[in-house]
Amino acid sequence: MQPLERRIDAAARLAARFGGRLACPLCAGALGVEGHSLVCGARHTYDISAKGYVNLFGARSKVSDLYGRALFEARRAVSEAGLYDGLVEAVAGALRDYGIREGSLVIDAGCGGGWITQALRGQTGGLLAGIDLAKEGVALASQYPGILWAVANINALPFASGSADAVINVMSPANYAEFRRVLKPEGVLVKVIPGAGYLRELRRYLYGGKDKGEYSNAEVGAHAGESMPVLEKRRVLYTYSIEGARLRAALYDMTPLTADAPPDTRERFIGEGGPFTVTVEAEALIMRN
Repeated sequence: MQPLERRIDAAARLAARFGGRLACPLCAGALGVEGHSLVCGARHTYDISAKGYVNLFGARSKVSDLYGRALFEARRAVSEAGLYDGLVEAVAGALRDYGIREGSLVIDAGCGGGWITQALRGQTGGLLAGIDLAKEGVALASQYPGILWAVANINALPFASGSADAVINVMSPANYAEFRRVLKPEGVLVKVIPGAGYLRELRRYLYGGKDKGEYSNAEVGAHAGESMPVLEKRRVLYTYSIEGARLRAALYDMTPLTADAPPDTRERFIGEGGPFTVTVEAEALIMRN
């Protein structure tokens, strides 16, 4: 990871590589780099932070209130331990199989803390951008070099129409009209939705016998299929063993699933010790503009 004092310079150099593909969220004019700022022709100006990301949203969002730094740090811990390796490989394989190569622009719409985005960097060879409304997530993600990080709204993506080769949207809200707008005519969307078995063991530990103990992706999948043509569906299914108190705590803290659990549940879950096996089940919908 780069020293803090260099991130702002690296982010400015990287933004310049995007050429005319970045667009002002206020007026849709092309954004260029002036010093450590992104500026459009109407002089709307967005400063790059010292941490190396740019805020293209401005106001604080409700998402930032719901998803704090502790959640993203916990999600990074389980990700770096390997929980999502199989999911990353599925997304990377889809991008490769559908022609995403060196020089392609890939947008991670809903990047969170950026771990999946940075894991894809070495596998796709493309130019990557990660955006999310959760400022704390983007600030944490900016520790990963070589990716353009921005606080931005998926309902008004800060990219020119027809500029992206691919969009990925992993277990995050989607705006298919915006995805279609920014994608090139043959651009690819990889939309990942959780399967019925995703974190089933944790759901049942928390809410066994109640509605929250089960999950269905039928409604989300149907909406996606109505919005863009689905070329292929790839199922991801494997189990992962969470070892030790630190990762047990991270698993508990990384998901909003635990928000409504009784107050003493977290300490009980961590204190039980021993391995805790969870299922990662998801469906990658590969769609084309």
